[in-house]
Order: sequence, then structure tokens, then C-alpha cells
Amino acid sequence: MFDVTKCDEIYDLLIADGQVVAPKDLKIPPLEQRMKRGFCKYHNYLGHNTSRCSLFRDLVQKGLNEGRLKIGDKPKP
Repeated sequence: MFDVTKCDEIYDLLIADGQVVAPKDLKIPPLEQRMKRGFCKYHNYLGHNTSRCSLFRDLVQKGLNEGRLKIGDKPKP
């Protein structure tokens, strides 16, 4: 199991690596709304946090189990 509090960071890394493609019309709501209602980056949805998104957590866990995804510290040069 991975640290679900890092889901937002994991999502950002997957986007940067090209493993997940963000919708072209992605509009992030104002911080006040995100804090009040929660915002899921994976669904582009105001109503739950990425860390509480069972679909995203399941996808990450499946990737870890299958060895397609590795989470850990970057190796130091």
C-alpha cells in the first residue's frame, strides 16, 4: 500500500511522465472552493479530494502490484 496523502503529488508526477493525460479543458476551481468541497485532479471534479478517490487509488495500487509503477525516493547522483 502506498501513502494516499501523496495522491496529488503522484498524479502530478504521472502527468509529467506522460502516463496520465489531463483533459484539455481542465479548469481548477479557486482555492476557497477546493478547500471547502475537495477537488479530485483525476476526475477534474469538485466534491472529493484526489486522496479520497477510490478509482485513482486503485489504479495506482494496480500499477504498483503489476510493476508498471514504482514509487520511492529519487536516486541521488
